[in-house]
Amino acid sequence: MKKIKLPHPMKLAIASISAFWIANIIHSAFNPIGVMVLLLIPILVFDLLYPQQDKLIKQVYDHQNAMSEAAKAEEVDDEPVAPEVVN
Repeated sequence: MKKIKLPHPMKLAIASISAFWIANIIHSAFNPIGVMVLLLIPILVFDLLYPQQDKLIKQVYDHQNAMSEAAKAEEVDDEPVAPEVVN
């Protein structure tokens, strides 16, 4: 998986402040853009604080591959099994 370089949270804060500033000058439709950019900051801060998530995702992916290979290797009988009658 290719690593994506995320912007620094300070750049996002400056971008949202400038979106609010442009909203006062040009059009008020820039206000939601500033809000959306501000809402990205906690997500990026969490990603900066916990970088080990990549290892966890790789472990889950490897586990899923191992489980699917084990399911493929398991033999399935095509003959129906007669139920045992218990007296």
